[in-house]
Amino acid sequence: ESALAQDFSRDYDRLMTRLDAALVAVPIGNVRLSARLGDVRHGEVVALGQGLYMPVTARGSARLDYAR
Repeated sequence: ESALAQDFSRDYDRLMTRLDAALVAVPIGNVRLSARLGDVRHGEVVALGQGLYMPVTARGSARLDYAR
């Protein structure tokens, strides 16, 4: 348990910045998805045999634009 005591704050902040940038305009065929994360909450990290698991709940808004 003490081996998992590491501060991932900076990594988490960088990840959230990358997610915001990646969700600005996602092309899906003739449709463009734009999404913005608002509230992101996570639970405790749990060590499993396959790796680490962290439950996440995210809320935000999204927009679909159809290009003819």
